[in-house]
Amino acid sequence: MRYTRSVGGGRLSGVQRYAHGVRFATLICAVAIVASLGSCAIVAGSTLETVIDAESARRPVSGDADASPVRADEPRLRVITRPDDARVSIDNRYVGRTPLDIDDIAPGRYWLYVEKEGFVQIERRITIEERGSLVIELELEQITGFLQVDTDRAATITVGSRRLDDGFAELPIGIHTVRVERFGYQPQIHRVVVDTDRLTRLSIDLEPAPFAVDGFAASRRAFNPDNPGLTGTVTVRFRVTAPGDGTLLIRSQSGELLRSIAVGPFAEWDQSVLWDGTDSGGRRVPDGEYQAELEAIGGSGQSQIRRTAVRVDRSLIVRYRSIWGGYAGLLYAPTLDPLPPGQVQLSGQIAGAALPTAEGWVGRFPARIGARIGVARSVELVVHGGAILHVAPGSERWSAGAAATWAPRQARGATAASVAAGLVGGALYQSPIGGSYAGPDSQASHLGFFAGVPVSLRLASVTATISPEVRLSPAPVWYGGSPRPDEAWVGFGYLRYGIAVDIGAVTAGVSGALRTTPFSGPFGVEAPYLAGAEAHVVLPGLPVVVSLIAAAEIESSRNFYAMGGFGVGLLF
Repeated sequence: MRYTRSVGGGRLSGVQRYAHGVRFATLICAVAIVASLGSCAIVAGSTLETVIDAESARRPVSGDADASPVRADEPRLRVITRPDDARVSIDNRYVGRTPLDIDDIAPGRYWLYVEKEGFVQIERRITIEERGSLVIELELEQITGFLQVDTDRAATITVGSRRLDDGFAELPIGIHTVRVERFGYQPQIHRVVVDTDRLTRLSIDLEPAPFAVDGFAASRRAFNPDNPGLTGTVTVRFRVTAPGDGTLLIRSQSGELLRSIAVGPFAEWDQSVLWDGTDSGGRRVPDGEYQAELEAIGGSGQSQIRRTAVRVDRSLIVRYRSIWGGYAGLLYAPTLDPLPPGQVQLSGQIAGAALPTAEGWVGRFPARIGARIGVARSVELVVHGGAILHVAPGSERWSAGAAATWAPRQARGATAASVAAGLVGGALYQSPIGGSYAGPDSQASHLGFFAGVPVSLRLASVTATISPEVRLSPAPVWYGGSPRPDEAWVGFGYLRYGIAVDIGAVTAGVSGALRTTPFSGPFGVEAPYLAGAEAHVVLPGLPVVVSLIAAAEIESSRNFYAMGGFGVGLLF
């Protein structure tokens, strides 16, 4: 596919903005790197061992440990073929299709017949003994013929989904569809019959195709050129039938020409051209409706004009966010910036900590993957799955959940300030530990149902968020040190808080979470407390995002541990 882009004089400022954002995030990135590489050493006290012990409780094993599964009796005759679904007959009596087990067959000698359309029939003499079983595995041989297609050497020849590089192929007998294509020529489609062990020859003369343009469309109806990476661009795609050249013209709603981008020369069917929302002087155009107009001219002078509308809308804000806590935001706090409708983020993050003990190395590695989807103007959905992996296998804990965020539209600008409140809610399932759902709460996302009211203060590129949250869980939080509590519905709260900074393609932030005691008892705040730092960079010219994260679980100044990790995402 041809990819053509025109770069105006204003692109340098975009590079400068990107470099400025990278410099801004350097400190937080460095902290995350140090935490990632040295997390096994950032441990004080017994918090890490306490968490691992609580998560490593084995489930009780029921039944007789010495009991062995009882094996069913083997069939008297088993017939297996590759491929399967072959017709099986014994002494000219049909008995079924493979794979086939036969129990009611008397000892003796039989003729076995196996046949499948398009394959050589197999006849075999078999003997069924008084005791034991007979297993017959057969590779069926396909009946084939040959096809030779004579045409232009530069043409592409396909038979079904198979491409013939030299025009010759051995094929199963039967009717096949042959397609011959070459750019600049009309495609040819023919049906041929291939017979057993015979050569079928097909000669095709290609005819020049008249120049035409079809499929002209923009990759998105509206976009925000201030968004990071490819989310701040629109791609216009179309197909041509023959060689030529073209120009993409960007016009204002009044018809004023703002940008001219050369496309071509055309040497293949699929074409695309990217517009980054700037005019011919490299200046970003204001919000409004624009027209992308293609003027294409074929090699023989035929002209084609195609048009499509594109809207520039800076209220469509795209920011990369973590889904570490089971919602979109910072590691431990939601944020109020849902993706625009149709926008999607895929991401995964993993962190970990390990340390040596007298019994050997212990460690835990929480991970979460998921998708963030803009479903309406102010609503997004997050679906995710996760695991807490341990150095010692068999102690893994799995999770899955979903969350939705609603937020009003917020002002955006270099000096704009705004305050907004929204809603976030969802549910999370976690696998039991030792037969019980009670366990640690190391990601501030204990299983159950939750609802929160995030409130954010935004000043230019900085957003501060505080989010009180209520959670209803079928089991209490438990860190060991006492008998495991009985499972019962319990309500408690979180207070989440964080600060995010978004500069161009770079996002950095810090966040934390406090958990209250159950609502059924005296109000208080329970240790451990959670804190995190993160940095994300959208790679230039790509939909790829790389992340570094650091998180800590703190009981006191002398009893805590930190984790370091990384993430990878796609934003499109």
